[in-house]
Amino acid sequence: MVKIRNIKREKYSGPVYDLSLKNASSPYFYANRILTHNSLYPHIMIQCNLYARNKNSAEGWNGGGKWEVEGFYDDKNLSRVGQLIKSWYYLRLKYKRQFVLEDGSIEKMYDDKKGTSALDHVGKKYFSVHQDSGGQIKLELSEMTKEKAEEYIALAKGGKDVKEYTIKIIINTIYGILNNAYYKLVYDLMAGGDCTRIGRQWTKHARKTFREAGYKVIYTDTDSWYILDHLNDKKKMMEVNKKVIDDIKASVPFPQLTFDAGIDDEIKYMFFFKGTKSEEKDSDSEMDEDDIINKPKGFMKKNYIYVTKENKVTIKNLGIKKKNISAISKVIFWEHLVPQIKGEGKIKFYRTEIENLMKRLLRENLSLAYMRKEVGPMSQYKKSTTGIQAQISKAYGPGIHFLIPNKRNIGIGKKVKYCSVEEFKKYDMDISDIDLTNFWKELNYFVKPKKELSLFDFGGK
Repeated sequence: MVKIRNIKREKYSGPVYDLSLKNASSPYFYANRILTHNSLYPHIMIQCNLYARNKNSAEGWNGGGKWEVEGFYDDKNLSRVGQLIKSWYYLRLKYKRQFVLEDGSIEKMYDDKKGTSALDHVGKKYFSVHQDSGGQIKLELSEMTKEKAEEYIALAKGGKDVKEYTIKIIINTIYGILNNAYYKLVYDLMAGGDCTRIGRQWTKHARKTFREAGYKVIYTDTDSWYILDHLNDKKKMMEVNKKVIDDIKASVPFPQLTFDAGIDDEIKYMFFFKGTKSEEKDSDSEMDEDDIINKPKGFMKKNYIYVTKENKVTIKNLGIKKKNISAISKVIFWEHLVPQIKGEGKIKFYRTEIENLMKRLLRENLSLAYMRKEVGPMSQYKKSTTGIQAQISKAYGPGIHFLIPNKRNIGIGKKVKYCSVEEFKKYDMDISDIDLTNFWKELNYFVKPKKELSLFDFGGK
């Protein structure tokens, strides 16, 4: 049996599980996969008819005997909003250059990488979608013809329609306004709460189903499950996935063909990080055995890095991804750390290793230490005359400035002082005078923690 190293046992503050481990007797890289729902919240609102809550009676769908739901929802007629979301979803797929077959499978109009296209489905039934002269979206079950397939291929080769993103925002907004009292005609806090409540239960059900089938669930997000495919058998794993989806569809009043979960990525390394405080918001009643084990470890939710089999790096919510990250941190991370993360599955680096690299890069290009600040005239900062923006404007005038954090107490700032490039040269400063505090904060996730030595580490008895 190939075991996953438990990082807590080894007293290491890196990833929860090192998915790249090789078994000593049987070298093997784990094949890991992410399964993601197709637009989870919109499908919850349609399938459970959340825009049709019976506010004056306890009649209708109330979880189907399987899910804990607060409200009661019309189980006879899909609401107009539900119908609209459904239509928009099909239109969005068309703009993404996809279409839906009669059996519910979602296909690409043209996939150059896989060598597939709509021509492979000529003669099959599919849902055509179009808008009439009045803007109404029409869905019709039609037969795929050679002419229509070629039309779809031409559309796909032209790229996605920019309206796809607009529809995505609109569909997601429909969930948001349920919880916003400003939208009086549709505001329904109970239905909004049920949407997220149902989503959590469906994720919990997926975890339980996969565990019972022998899989290790490494992590789950709002609409995604990160599965350790110990059998390296995609077909078998998707059979379990189908059971999850079928269980859910059998329990709702308006099951949708398009409700499914597909493989988003295949992963070779995945890393989680510890935070300074717990950000887990699930109540104890909503947790299962995985949560009970992992919650006390202090690892942050929605903060991770993974590397796909194609060596693509995906970063979720870590500061290193922010646009305002310093130039030196960007260069160190993307040009020096990422190649090792991709190639070796290495995520923690010695502080001295990063420090030496940082100093070398700064010696070669001092501009990597510059902090770009754009400020207006002092008149803009009457309410905050001591803020950093006001200080820069007062000292250097309005405009764009490139400042260097320094330890010589020169320039503006409170805890950290920032001087201009001219001041840096005027006072004959060098890289030893640069304050690296903020740079270290940006790269801290990737620094190995210091090992506290005891007497026994030096041979004491």
